[in-house]
Amino acid sequence: MDHIQISELSALIYKNLNSNFSSRKKENIINKYFSIYFNLSNKDIILNKNISWANSDLVKLKNQINKINKGVPIQYVFEKEFFYNYLFTVDNTVLIPRPETEELVSKILKREKHSSNLKILEVGSGSGCISITLKKELLNPSIIALDISKEATKITKNNARLLEADISVNCVDFFDYNTSKNFDIIISNPPYIPIKDKNLVDKSVLQYEPKNAFFVKNDPLIYYKKILKFSLSHLTQHGRIYFEINSLYKDDFEKYLKSYFSNFEYNFFKDMQGKYRFLFLKF
Repeated sequence: MDHIQISELSALIYKNLNSNFSSRKKENIINKYFSIYFNLSNKDIILNKNISWANSDLVKLKNQINKINKGVPIQYVFEKEFFYNYLFTVDNTVLIPRPETEELVSKILKREKHSSNLKILEVGSGSGCISITLKKELLNPSIIALDISKEATKITKNNARLLEADISVNCVDFFDYNTSKNFDIIISNPPYIPIKDKNLVDKSVLQYEPKNAFFVKNDPLIYYKKILKFSLSHLTQHGRIYFEINSLYKDDFEKYLKSYFSNFEYNFFKDMQGKYRFLFLKF
């Protein structure tokens, strides 16, 4: 077989996916499969195009479906995920980029689209999806991306190379980070789930995604507090901070800001699910 119709391959995948999966989940997996593996658009799928296909592809497909049926996220099966129309390499040492984080980046770009030569710091870069996208979309920013994980910084550097984004990537614990630089923008989507809330996290996330990117021991605001204190001496005049936050602790965060950072202008924003997911501050 040299070619196969999308509808035929779709039916084959659907048939072999775990019977415990809902129809909607199966359809999402199939759409993600065509998007990541074949780089096909929704339009291509609707047009039911023929795609190249060989017996070796069938063997690969069976192995891939076997992993998916065991619960491995499809992004880790293919080690790829799209973020803001850029294809990023991912593995289980970094979080899978999420739609909420795309919302964060979209909001930042709307606010900063007319700014140029911004000096940006990202704390906890993971796959590099935020820093790299901002480098590609903004006007000549200078970006430093920090992550405590050696594996994550390797992924970020690789993605930066593949996407031709000239950013500085550093493996460092932010609590030990020292610099003489000042920044116009600080961005972070840090670990913010206390261990006591572990039962609220999806089982597949717990099993396959890096726990150190999600969990903190006790204080869900620990990284935010450190970043805010850091910003007092490293944020330029009129500098901005963009956070992705844990909606469960929005009120606690606001109390903290009123007590210790009342000189900052700040606003909380809801995501598409109606949850308070973002906090933007201005010095």
